Formats: sequence, structure tokens, C-alpha cells
Amino acid sequence: MKNLRDSHNLSFASLAAVGLALVVTGGTFAWVTINKLTSSTSNPNTPIATNTYKPVKPAVVESHLSTQKQLQQKTAKPQQHSVAVYWLKLTPTETKLQPMPVSQQKSNDKNQLLTEAFKELLAGPNDPNYTTTIPEGTKLLGLKVDKKGVHVDLSEEFNADGGSAEMIGRLAQVIYTATSFDPKIPVWISVGGKPLELLGEGQGLMVDQPMTQQLFIENFQL
Repeated sequence: MKNLRDSHNLSFASLAAVGLALVVTGGTFAWVTINKLTSSTSNPNTPIATNTYKPVKPAVVESHLSTQKQLQQKTAKPQQHSVAVYWLKLTPTETKLQPMPVSQQKSNDKNQLLTEAFKELLAGPNDPNYTTTIPEGTKLLGLKVDKKGVHVDLSEEFNADGGSAEMIGRLAQVIYTATSFDPKIPVWISVGGKPLELLGEGQGLMVDQPMTQQLFIENFQL
């Protein structure tokens, strides 16, 4: 009877131990599982897979075109000019202005071009078919091209007396030579540093300042 009771007590104790082990094991597993879940949701450093939007950069076509245009402007060559000297050609019925290109290469320096042209003009023609009515000994005292136009300063010899046709001819030669690179540009003519208002002494020619090719055509006739 005693052995049966002891056996019963042993079986009960074994069952209790097994049950306790299951409870402890289950509790430990549950704690570990909960701790992992909590750690994964509470840790801010844990990367979270998301669908991120990557913006696409627009094509920079306009910028490239603008850069190309700027480069073209920087590399563009300055405008080249050429000038001519105007002589007079006499015929039995009329007097004509005859342009003769200056024998030098084109340049963007208008001051240099016109200075060379006036040197040739005041030196007189080499071709016997042409003539000039600019008085001998006339010198170029100054020449400048600016935004307003062409400024020509001649020596006192230019203002010498002569017939009306002769004075009209010399005025035309100066105006047309000075504007040979641009027919519309105005010309200021000075003699001895003073604006030319009357060409010739006494009954001379009234000269407007500035003069242009169009004004000459409207006021004078060769």
C-alpha cells in the first residue's frame, strides 16, 4: 500500500516537473518572439523597404544651345571693311565721280582704312583718265570714326578759292571718300580745326554739318 502511494506521488511529481518545464519553455519562446518583434519595430535604424521615387533630370537642350550660341559670338570674326578713293572723270557732257578701291587688305579698323584712303586722295591720281579738284598741298590734319560718324580735319589749302564746279567737285570727293565704307554715315568736315561752313572765300559754297551723300545730291550737282 505504501509502495503504491509512493509510486503515485512520484508520477504526480514527474508530471508537475514536465508541466513546469513546458511553461518555462513556452514563456521563454514567447518572450524571445515578442522581444524580436518589438526590437524590429522600435529600432529607428532598421531599414524599411520602400518604393522610392527617383526624379528624372530633364534634358538640358536649351542650355546647350545657349552655350553654343555664346561660343559662336565669342569666336565670330569682326566685320571687315574696304574703302575707296573718289576721283573725278571728265567727259564732254558731264563730270562723274569715279571710285577707285584702296590697294590694301580689308580691315575692321575704319580709322586706319580711311587715313590711308585720304593720303591717296590728297596725293592725286596716278591714272591720267582721272582728275581731282582738291587744291595741291592740302594735308590731312586729323581723322576719326566714332558712333556719330566720320570727322575729317583738312589744312587751310582745302578752302582756297575756285569756280563753283571746282569747289563742288572737291567737296564731293571728300564726302564720298569718307563714306565709302557706309554711304549713309554722316561726315563732319573741318578746316584748320574749325567746322567748314563756307567753302571758298567771298561767294563760296554753304556747307551743312554734318554732310551725307544724300544731302550732297539734294543740294549740289556736279
